[in-house]
Amino acid sequence: MADKYLLVDGYNMIFEWETLKKIAKINVEDARIELMDMLCDYAGYKGIELTVVFDAHYVKNRRANKANYKNIKVVYTKEKESADLYIEMQIKRLIEKGGKYSVKVATSDGLEQTIVMSKGALRVTARELEADIKGYKKTFRRDNKKEKKNFLINNVDDETAKILNAIRLGKGWD
Repeated sequence: MADKYLLVDGYNMIFEWETLKKIAKINVEDARIELMDMLCDYAGYKGIELTVVFDAHYVKNRRANKANYKNIKVVYTKEKESADLYIEMQIKRLIEKGGKYSVKVATSDGLEQTIVMSKGALRVTARELEADIKGYKKTFRRDNKKEKKNFLINNVDDETAKILNAIRLGKGWD
């Protein structure tokens, strides 16, 4: 298991990030999926465990729903349970009881940031997380461009490389 854990207040990100806010004006479900896809890539690149929490505490008769989405966990809270409350309970579980995780919480809610830090977790704002995601994408693209092209000849032993080179030059391979 990873030793770093990120808990994300999903709707907080959606309504703070301009790209997601635009999508949400048309369809909130599409914004959720876009956020989850970004977070999947980010979690994979960073090698962290990640849970995104969407609160449904104003939805009548809503039961909690937890699911895996690719490599992250997605939680929809139950009626009368906010994302903040769920996140606080998870911090307690991950830090106070388990102690093997370094936990960060992504939220721009000032009060929640204070509570999170008082429980031993670190906080990252919506803007900071967005900047970190954009930054890793640039780094990832740049690193992939720098990588040596993956030619067969670069991945074989010397004798096989001589044979392949001879074939390439039309000399045969005896």
